[in-house]
Amino acid sequence: MNQHNKSLLRRAHKDERGQTLITVSVMMVVLLGFAALVVDFGRVYFSFRELQASSDAAALAGAEILPNSTATTTATLYSAVSGDKNAYSNLPNVTMVSGYPLVKCLTTLTNQGIACASPANGNAIQVKQQATVPLTFAKVVGVNSFTVTATATASMRGAAPTPYNVVIVVDSTQSMNNADSGSNCSGSRETCALSGVRTLLGELSPCGASQASCTQLGGGQVKNPVDQVSLLTFPAVTSATAADDYNCSGSSPTIKPYPLTTAPN
Repeated sequence: MNQHNKSLLRRAHKDERGQTLITVSVMMVVLLGFAALVVDFGRVYFSFRELQASSDAAALAGAEILPNSTATTTATLYSAVSGDKNAYSNLPNVTMVSGYPLVKCLTTLTNQGIACASPANGNAIQVKQQATVPLTFAKVVGVNSFTVTATATASMRGAAPTPYNVVIVVDSTQSMNNADSGSNCSGSRETCALSGVRTLLGELSPCGASQASCTQLGGGQVKNPVDQVSLLTFPAVTSATAADDYNCSGSSPTIKPYPLTTAPN
C-alpha cells in the first residue's frame, strides 16, 4: 500500500464527524416511543375512569330499585352502553359483560340486617362493563386496541343503624349569656347551644327496637337504650339546676364559679 492510501485510511479512522447525528437519531426514536406510550396509555386510563364512573352510577341506580325485579333494567339504563343515559361519545364500543347486571345475595349484608327480599331475591347488584379503546401509536407494533373492564357493586338500603355513644360538652362560661345574633337562633348563646343539643337528641333512639315505649329511670335516663348520651358542661353547673340542660323547661342552669386555688406559701 502506497503512502497516499495509508494517509487516507488514517484520516477516515480519526474522522468522528456524523457520530452525533447517529446518537441523536437513536435518542429521537426512543423519545418518540415513550411519547407514543404515554399518549396511548393516557387514553386507556382516561377511558377506564369514565367506564368506572358509569359502572358506579349504574350499580347505584339499580340498588335504589332493589328488591324490585326491574333493578337490572334500571342499572342498564344508567350504564354506558350505547343509547343509554351514561353513554360517552368517546367510549363508542361499550358493552355489558354477559350475565350482568347481576343481582346478588351477599351474606355480609344479611348479617347487617339487609335481607335478600323478593321478587329480586337479592340485596345487592353488580354491574360489569367493558370497552374497546382504539390505540394510535401502538399500531406500529401490531397492537390496534386495548379492552378495559370496570366492575361496581352496590347494596340496597335497609341496614340496621349502629348504636351511637355520644358525649356532649356544653360551654357554660359567662360569655354564653351574651345574645346570639345568628339568623337561626334568638336568645342567649347558651339557649342556642341547648337548642342544638335538643335537635341532636331528637334524632337519636333511646328505645330498643322491640320496645313500644321506654321505661323511665328518672333523671332523663331510660332502661336499655339503643343510643347513649353523656352531657357535660364546662365549667360545672350546680346540681340543683343541672336538669335544665335536658328537660326542655326553658330555664338555663346556674353556672358554678371557677374554683379558686390558693398558692402555697
